[in-house]
Amino acid sequence: MKDSILITGASSDLGVSLIQRLDSKATIFALYHSNNVFKQQCFSDRHIIPLQCDLSNTHQIQAMIAHIQTIAIPNKIVHLASPRICNTHFGKLAWEDYKTHLSISLESIFHILQAFIPQLVRQKDKRDKKVVFMLSSYTMGVPPATLSHYVTAKYALLGLLKSLASEYRGKNIQFNAISPSMIETKFLSNINEKIIELNAYNHPLKRNATIDDVLPALLFLLGRESNYINGENLIISGGEVF
Repeated sequence: MKDSILITGASSDLGVSLIQRLDSKATIFALYHSNNVFKQQCFSDRHIIPLQCDLSNTHQIQAMIAHIQTIAIPNKIVHLASPRICNTHFGKLAWEDYKTHLSISLESIFHILQAFIPQLVRQKDKRDKKVVFMLSSYTMGVPPATLSHYVTAKYALLGLLKSLASEYRGKNIQFNAISPSMIETKFLSNINEKIIELNAYNHPLKRNATIDDVLPALLFLLGRESNYINGENLIISGGEVF
């Protein structure tokens, strides 16, 4: 049977690159917030179902889930969605800033997994069942200052990952994560360029990560080769942290 893959943050640079590398026979539910890039010619050979959804809106999430359930139950789920980050001192943050990160990063995938995981447990087909979270190398070692709202949400996701891997470890569903260091994509558009340059300068390899550095690990965790890996947070930092 062909895969059905649900991807949040599908219109991100990483999401777009991932979709271009996935099996062309897979059904891909591509969740995006405002930028529907999936009408472009480069996606014409893919079976993509674009779904606009504000992941901070519970009603929209539930409606999206209900719509997907009328088509197929995704056996692979990739959670890439996250609010864009901006360096802000803790004293200048409001609780609303934390709520935004927690609702988009954590609450959204809570609703998605609570809807689909029980159905995957009941399914008896031979398709691989995978859930992959996008975390951050900030979950390893000392996190940077002025990003406490972002780091808090990533640690919350890490806790969810570990808990689900434990609870469902006898159900043949793999829950894993990738935690890359800073990737130079449009996700950094609100970060001062000098901070990005300084991060590259201080890196052991004297550069920040690229999508090509990260994508192979993501594809690996979605593939059959990772069937014996569960509950892992794969750090992709080029030796920055370990």
